[in-house]
Amino acid sequence: MGEPAYTVASRTPAAPVALIAVVKASQAISKEVTWDRLACRLLEVGLEQSGADRGCLIGVERGELVVAADGRVDEQGVRTELLPSLPLAGSGLAPTSVVQFVGRTRERVLLDDAAVSGSFADDEYFGACRPRSLLCLPILRQAEVCAVLYLENERVSGAFTDERLTVLELIAAQAAIAYDNVQLLARLEQENVERRRAEASLEDRCARLQQIIDNTMAVICMKDLEGRLLLVNRRYAELMRVDVDSMRGKTDYDYFSREQSDAFRASDLRVLRENRPLEVEEEFDLGDGPHTYLSLKFPVADPAGRVCAICLISTDITGRKRVEERLRSSVSLLEATFDSTADGLLVVDREGRLIQFNRKLADMLPSCAEALRRRGTEHPVLEAGQVREPEAYLARIRWLLAHPDANSFDIIEMKDGRIFERYSQPQRIDGQVVGRLWNFRDVTTRVRAERERDQALLDERRSRAAAEEAVRLRDEFLVVASHELRTPLTSLQLAIERLSRQLDATAPPLVKRALEVCARQSQRMGSLVELLLDVGRVQAGRLELNRGRVDLGALVKGVTGRLAEDIARSGCAVTVQVEEPVVGSWDGARLEQIVISLLANALKFGAGRPIEIRIGRTDDTAQLTLTDQGIGISSEAQARIFERFGRAVSTRHYGGLGLGLFIARAIVEAHGGRLRVASTPGQGSTFTVELPLAADDP
Repeated sequence: MGEPAYTVASRTPAAPVALIAVVKASQAISKEVTWDRLACRLLEVGLEQSGADRGCLIGVERGELVVAADGRVDEQGVRTELLPSLPLAGSGLAPTSVVQFVGRTRERVLLDDAAVSGSFADDEYFGACRPRSLLCLPILRQAEVCAVLYLENERVSGAFTDERLTVLELIAAQAAIAYDNVQLLARLEQENVERRRAEASLEDRCARLQQIIDNTMAVICMKDLEGRLLLVNRRYAELMRVDVDSMRGKTDYDYFSREQSDAFRASDLRVLRENRPLEVEEEFDLGDGPHTYLSLKFPVADPAGRVCAICLISTDITGRKRVEERLRSSVSLLEATFDSTADGLLVVDREGRLIQFNRKLADMLPSCAEALRRRGTEHPVLEAGQVREPEAYLARIRWLLAHPDANSFDIIEMKDGRIFERYSQPQRIDGQVVGRLWNFRDVTTRVRAERERDQALLDERRSRAAAEEAVRLRDEFLVVASHELRTPLTSLQLAIERLSRQLDATAPPLVKRALEVCARQSQRMGSLVELLLDVGRVQAGRLELNRGRVDLGALVKGVTGRLAEDIARSGCAVTVQVEEPVVGSWDGARLEQIVISLLANALKFGAGRPIEIRIGRTDDTAQLTLTDQGIGISSEAQARIFERFGRAVSTRHYGGLGLGLFIARAIVEAHGGRLRVASTPGQGSTFTVELPLAADDP
């Protein structure tokens, strides 16, 4: 079997309580004046408030546990039965081991599940009955168990929730008080004769005092030793909205809540116990909100010197308490704000005498704070020797002292490098200047940060200007160099062509291969020069388009045909799929430049794998996609590859100027289209070119 399925605790966590139910239950219990009626009523209330379907109340008689009442909940409601002190052992009405444990430890036992183990497993009761939930709650009277409330639910696990436990414990506490009252009632009956004599004596005295006390605004009353009212004045009756005669014989519990009445009774008992006057503040609700009374309670003795009553004289100090509370709250808030602010604060009176300064000022200016403590005056607020410009500082102080109505704001630089903002304004009461508040704020970090920021901005502007100048010079150099390289390169290409035509079939193969290499490299150099020239045109905004009717599919096939040798050397198989004829008004030479650039990249990074080119269209857009299965492009590099000289890989492993995609995107955007890429590293890339179709194109 598992761990014991019960919990033992002396207190339950706070839970929402059905206060109305508790009050009604407490009132019902407190009205019972005999043990038999109290036992039945307590068990009835326990079954109503707990969620149990059966239970019993076990009392303690001469140290023995006896069942005083048994009850059950059925379709007709709660039914209870008074039992004639039936011994618990052998009754079969409750587990004896659980009840004995509660009576011995004064702790409650709560079982939330049908499984019972541990010290209670062998109880005969669990052999015959298997409750799903069980609660055994002690009723304590002066830390001793006077009764035990046993409740169970035969069908539901966890029936006794925290809220119900809280309600039951409150009811148990009231039951203990009711038990005391029942016990006291028996004794009171025996003392009835003596008490009546005392009451007669007190009534005689009250008659003589009544005329005096009825003409005061204070609340005056006299109670007997049990707390019953013997004498009340007119003011008390007016507050209770009843007549004087109806209040005699009543107790505080007839007019106030149990909590308030318990507090009143506790102070009454203290007066009786200590046999001396007691002054207390008591608060209670009279229907128009809480009132606070300053009460003087003192014992009253009979002619024999025995205390027979308590006299109460209470004065309503609600207004004064509210003013004091508001004042304390305001002062507390002011002090907390004064000491928690991040600024140093100093308050002086009209003559400049020190009123107060906060901890922050003492931390900021320890030597000045110490001087202020010694002098007790405002002058000069800061030691002039610590200020970088003491003469100007002192002149400002003197001017403010001569103009008490003036506000001021100053920046003060200290010799130690700190910088303060100082604010000063007069303190007024009812429009009259009564002093001055000085506010010191350390802005050293902020000012230094602002200065560093300004310097950084200046440095950044200079660096940016230098970089822009360098870029301008570089672009200018590239344009000039491109033009200068173009003339000798053209002559070189013509010379190679003449040599190729003059070679006959008997020329050595080595010479032919050398001329072929020269031709390819000169063409490549020519392409690079054109790229550099195009960069200059793009930067200058002079990229011109010569539009004409272009069949995009035929153009792509033509380019792949011209690059057949390069495709063969790369080991990539290039396929072109034309879904339908796509014809538009474009610059054919520039579109060839785009296809060559995209295909050259795919051959370079395709790692000998297939390359697929697809041409299609939508209603108003032509679309060319080129997909390779190469090394792919990371998400960080995808935006960079379309920039001028932008690269996704190191130049140590792959050549190129990093201009092809930059020029390609510029050409596409000049046509009003868009060039984009989708790629995953290691899984290849797909470049998509979208070009607008003219309205009159097929």
